[in-house]
Amino acid sequence: MAEKLGMCRSTDNWKNQLLGRAAPASMKRHNNLQLQLQLERDLLRKANEIKKSLGVDLQLLTNRKKTSLVDAFKELYALPKLLVQLALARS
Repeated sequence: MAEKLGMCRSTDNWKNQLLGRAAPASMKRHNNLQLQLQLERDLLRKANEIKKSLGVDLQLLTNRKKTSLVDAFKELYALPKLLVQLALARS
């Protein structure tokens, strides 16, 4: 693959020396954190619309309203991520 892209093994070594082997992993964690924060923001905004009051707390939503949130975002976010985020709001 490296040859196909016009790269050699020394290019990979140079990258590792400069950025360290963990550089791509840290970038991935950063993207995951951004996605997590975006999900939390979206859930809070939608919960605010559903509840029609400021200062909404996901912990205080009924199961019916939580289901409405999941239905609203199931096309945009993976179901397990939605459920985890709502479960984290309980703790």
